[in-house]
Amino acid sequence: MTFALLIIAIALVPFSANYASFFREYKHVRYYSAPLFPVYSAGKYIAKANAKPHPTEDQMEVVAADAKVVHPDKKHDLIVLIVGETGRWDHFGLNGYERDTNPRLSKRKGVISFTQMTSCGTSTAVSVPCMFSSDPRSDFNGDSIYYKLNALDTLKKNNVAVLWRDNNSSSKGVAERVDYQSFRSSDINTVCDPECRDTGMLVGLDDYVEQHPDQDVVVVLHALGSHGPEYYKRYPAAFEKFKPVCKSNQLASCSHEEIVNAYDNTMLFNDFFIDKSIAWLENYSSDYHTALFYVADHGESLGENDVYLHGMPFAFAPESQKHVGAIAWMNEGSEYKYEDVVKNKDVPFSQDNFYCSVLSLLDVETSICGHEQSVFYPHTEQDQ
Repeated sequence: MTFALLIIAIALVPFSANYASFFREYKHVRYYSAPLFPVYSAGKYIAKANAKPHPTEDQMEVVAADAKVVHPDKKHDLIVLIVGETGRWDHFGLNGYERDTNPRLSKRKGVISFTQMTSCGTSTAVSVPCMFSSDPRSDFNGDSIYYKLNALDTLKKNNVAVLWRDNNSSSKGVAERVDYQSFRSSDINTVCDPECRDTGMLVGLDDYVEQHPDQDVVVVLHALGSHGPEYYKRYPAAFEKFKPVCKSNQLASCSHEEIVNAYDNTMLFNDFFIDKSIAWLENYSSDYHTALFYVADHGESLGENDVYLHGMPFAFAPESQKHVGAIAWMNEGSEYKYEDVVKNKDVPFSQDNFYCSVLSLLDVETSICGHEQSVFYPHTEQDQ
């Protein structure tokens, strides 16, 4: 059976562009084309029918029960966390990419790119809940997001105001117990042309800050980023710098150059979005400790070895799907000094470090987070 599956996989490799794009766009066909799908569906239905309802918040497993906020001064924190989409590390100009895909961030003071960040999974559904979980990738169970409190819950319990704005497919269970707003529709997102842009999530944020004057504030922006296969739709026309571009959802109909050009244009717009988020934070830097932390959920294959998109099993996935972009910015008055944090830029980190890094930005101390688990504390060779 294993040998047969291997033969099928090898046979499909030359057509992976067709299959990857087609099944990504027409997900329902996966179900009709699979001979065992009726059996799978029956099993899934029975499991769902007999599944216990998700526990209420007071029934969930408490994580970091000893967590407490320890402020070095009375100034509150205002933090933006950007959960990026499909950001492979080697297409960031900040990381030495031959193309300048970060023309704005490369000129901005206080920006640090962590060059060795590894994802928890190769899909949004796995990586996003894993990032906010206290469990490392090796122990992470996808269902645990509904049974164990996550980083945002810990912040909320410590009187931090938390807002999740989503221009992607949802929070994947992470933001069930905090303030949540979907920005996928022009009914709420004022920047749509017609696709609703990530920059629209910045509109109206001032109101949220004003509503919580005596609290630390965390804003999570779940971006649509570079989601494929229709990369050409992920940016406004003004950002189409690299040409010609693939303007199809069938990647097999495009050249490698066209696919890469379209993807790199999404990176240009991502640079603009992150820079604009920093500019918004700068307006508050005299009254708050401000910082931004961007981490992409997973990477992307752009046709290397005839592999496209993402979602391969982690153990077999190419580096391009697991090695992701990660960027931090801190204002000059931040509790974490640029000259200290920048020393960590080439330290091997993973999304396992995200949980404790977020807590450290908010001055939340807990016994489950040592200083070496945060990307913002000094790291020694022993930590690595």
